[in-house]
Amino acid sequence: MDQQTIVSVLLILATFGLYIGISIFNRAKATSDFYVAIRGVPPF
Repeated sequence: MDQQTIVSVLLILATFGLYIGISIFNRAKATSDFYVAIRGVPPF
């Protein structure tokens, strides 16, 4: 794999990790909790 592919994969994994971390921290129990504009996960 070249460097650009590695960086892209790492960014994608970091994004998923961020969402998983937010869900664990806020104890999200449904996917609707991720819609920040409507309700649910508070901003930092």
